[in-house]
Amino acid sequence: MKMNKIYRFSKSIHKWSSISISILLIWMGISGILLNHPELIKTISVPKYLIPGNYKIENWNRSTLSDIKFSKRDTNLIVIGGYEGVFISRDRGSTFSRVNRKGLENSQYFNKTKSIYILENTHKDGILAGTFGGLNFYDFKTKIWEKIPLKEYYEKVVKIIDYKNEIAVFTSSNAYLLQKENIRNAKPIALHKNQKEASITLIELFFHLHSGEIWGLPGKIIFDLAGLIMIFLSISGLYLWITPKSIKLKIFKTDIIKENIWKIFRWTHNYHLKLGIYASTILLIMGVTGFFMRPPAIVAIMNGEIAISKIPGLSMPNPWEDRIRNAMYDRVADRMIIDAKDGFWLSDKGLAGKYSRTAPPVPIFAMGATVLEQESNGDYLIGSFAGLYRVLPENGEAIDALTGRNPYNISLIRPGSNLITSQFTTPAGDRYITTHFGGLQPVMKTNHSSKLLSMPKEFKSNYSMSLWNYLFELHNGRIFEFMLGDFYILLIPLASLIFIISLFTGVFDWFYIKIMHLLNRKKRPNL
Repeated sequence: MKMNKIYRFSKSIHKWSSISISILLIWMGISGILLNHPELIKTISVPKYLIPGNYKIENWNRSTLSDIKFSKRDTNLIVIGGYEGVFISRDRGSTFSRVNRKGLENSQYFNKTKSIYILENTHKDGILAGTFGGLNFYDFKTKIWEKIPLKEYYEKVVKIIDYKNEIAVFTSSNAYLLQKENIRNAKPIALHKNQKEASITLIELFFHLHSGEIWGLPGKIIFDLAGLIMIFLSISGLYLWITPKSIKLKIFKTDIIKENIWKIFRWTHNYHLKLGIYASTILLIMGVTGFFMRPPAIVAIMNGEIAISKIPGLSMPNPWEDRIRNAMYDRVADRMIIDAKDGFWLSDKGLAGKYSRTAPPVPIFAMGATVLEQESNGDYLIGSFAGLYRVLPENGEAIDALTGRNPYNISLIRPGSNLITSQFTTPAGDRYITTHFGGLQPVMKTNHSSKLLSMPKEFKSNYSMSLWNYLFELHNGRIFEFMLGDFYILLIPLASLIFIISLFTGVFDWFYIKIMHLLNRKKRPNL
């Protein structure tokens, strides 16, 4: 009798918890599957009228200016790279126009640009653009883009920098060297980690588990199927809840209609139970990892690591796979510094030396360093959503580059007051930063012109967002900030918690029914 009460309570919890998040689970399933395969939606963009007002582009905000380069040969030439592509000015920044896209991918997502490089004084002058889809070269003479072959067709390029007399290119997984006179031949460079046992951070583990990509394409497909099951469970659950109430309506007055409705009801109920129990383990993984992937729960796994050898089925031949976020060459000490998801890595000599891990000298927000550069005097500039800092490499002393004070009380989970996306100094000596929300802001002005870096008019008139980015904002709940304010950050953790409760109660109910069915069969008298 006691178990029967527990079952009735569990059944009620399962019913109302599932109903409360069913619509959310449908969009999470759809968006999760599509996010797993950006190549399938690479050509689709979301028009301006479907994008919330707080996402509009103004004053080079929202990473529309991720990198900027000033020509050393032509003082009128400025090139900007950002999440809207590559833009060029030939009048010192008074006006900008989009660089011709001929030769580029027909994809707003894969044309998002993280880093650029102006190639001058060679037989092939032009622009190197490091995009989400690879490395591309724009020839100033032909005005056509050309894709530079890398190991993979789609490699997210995160940094292009001068390295001695060559050009170093870092993707999220690999490093390459290019000769300035022969940029079409990208030479892979092995980056050796100085560590006893390869490990993965818990944040990486949870993110890779959530999508199934930890086991490669087969893992993604299995989790895609689980996503489809989650969509079916949400829709069928709503149907099973609504049908007994709607069947009483006058529009269903004929016996044939009622009979067909009950046939669909029985079929739906049968597969709701079967698919739910078959996919319960994977769905539980999705729910638990989803809960820990957003603040405040992410704090609990922030500094955790686990050896790769302890994860069944996981193979990582490349220890840098999808981990590199930024890089810098210290020309004074002749060493490379890499900001990766598993920490700061310093080489003992040059690009191809052995890399040892160290703690970053300043707070870096969880998303990684958006600025990692060396000043002309040898100081480091390191910036992220936690702020912008100047570091003296000889003793590791750091100060806030914007206030001149020592950094304090910096959260690696909650963004700071300045969400730094880039910084630069003009040839005239004017220093600027760009922030995620505020965009372009002067830090130190000498010959500042109000017309400097005028934003292209097309950002206002013809703005769109790649479908992948739109779904990503939808999937992590950020797109609802305009409705929920700062409380949007709790949407996904709360929904994940309710989803976990729904799964546990659903599994308990299934086992209870099965056990009671077996017990009743044993009690029946043999005839």
